[in-house]
Amino acid sequence: MPEDNGLIARTLSVLLTVALFAGCAATGGSGPATSADRATRQVTASSPSSTPESDRDFEEEEQRERETSVEGEALDRALDRALERGGRWDELHLLTECADDGFLTTAEVFGNGVTIWNHQRQSTLGHDELVTLLEALRDAEFPRLRELYGEEDEDEAPVPSDPPASAMRVICRVVVTLDGVTKQSAQRAQGPQSEELKGLAWKLLDLVRPDEGEGVTADDLEDGLAKIADGRLAPESFSLVFHRKPELGRRAPQATPVGPAGFLMRLEGLRVTVEEYRAEGGYGDPRTMELDDASLSKLAALLADNSIGGLPANLWAEEYTDLVVEVLNRSARIQARQFARMTHATHGADQERFDQIAVGLDTIAKKTLGVE
Repeated sequence: MPEDNGLIARTLSVLLTVALFAGCAATGGSGPATSADRATRQVTASSPSSTPESDRDFEEEEQRERETSVEGEALDRALDRALERGGRWDELHLLTECADDGFLTTAEVFGNGVTIWNHQRQSTLGHDELVTLLEALRDAEFPRLRELYGEEDEDEAPVPSDPPASAMRVICRVVVTLDGVTKQSAQRAQGPQSEELKGLAWKLLDLVRPDEGEGVTADDLEDGLAKIADGRLAPESFSLVFHRKPELGRRAPQATPVGPAGFLMRLEGLRVTVEEYRAEGGYGDPRTMELDDASLSKLAALLADNSIGGLPANLWAEEYTDLVVEVLNRSARIQARQFARMTHATHGADQERFDQIAVGLDTIAKKTLGVE
């Protein structure tokens, strides 16, 4: 199966990073619906229909500013605490990305120092370097930056009711999570520009930019999985999405092993999140579990030993089944269904390898849901 040279939507956004950009056009924000977005919708919904448009806009802007202020103040305190304690924290995650001449440069930094550069290369920062990043955020007054730049200002010409996608596109973004507090600030391609945000983003990128040839890469997906299995690549470089959903009204005598009736499982590093699917109630509340290093190594070996990167894009399964696996910028995606003119025997050994992978993933999903 061809390698995917870009990061697949991590939620997957499936997965982490791509879906956030797409969400900008839908919600008017820089990613998934934030507390500010939700508050804005609540204000709009509760406003009398007779309220003039300008008044509603003012109320929405006021609410957004209040939400941004609360998040900023909380992050300000978290930064102060971390720096006062000599750079100690329980949780730290920094995502920075900015475009220059149409090329997006991105870096993801974790609290243990693991750094993923442009989704392609893993390196490690020392503790003092992590502290320098926090100091840069504090010195740039990041907690006080707006959540979104590029929106219409009062003194500017009105934005068309249907602005082009290029105008909505996010070209620069910094997202910080520190000890349970998350704040982001993003810049749209058009509209008022924030030089403060762009300057901070490029400073952060320069601070974590690896030297030429530094770090660990993956030649292909199997190479990346082998490096996960033996520890050369950190868990932070790995992600997986496995989705089972009942195919109502269709059954076959052959059946791949399944766990609950259906579920959506995401694995980011060592953290597993599973939402069980029920036909009468949809998806339930997410359940989480932390894998240990040995369990992740075993899973990576299972995927590599069964040649996940070489399997056909379409295979057979009794239930609708989707699988996406990523290591750095190497990935595979498989759809398994009761496809027309396909049986469980159509792909022979490839189907058997996929079934072995599915059994292992079903086991993790059931354990997370507590239905072993």
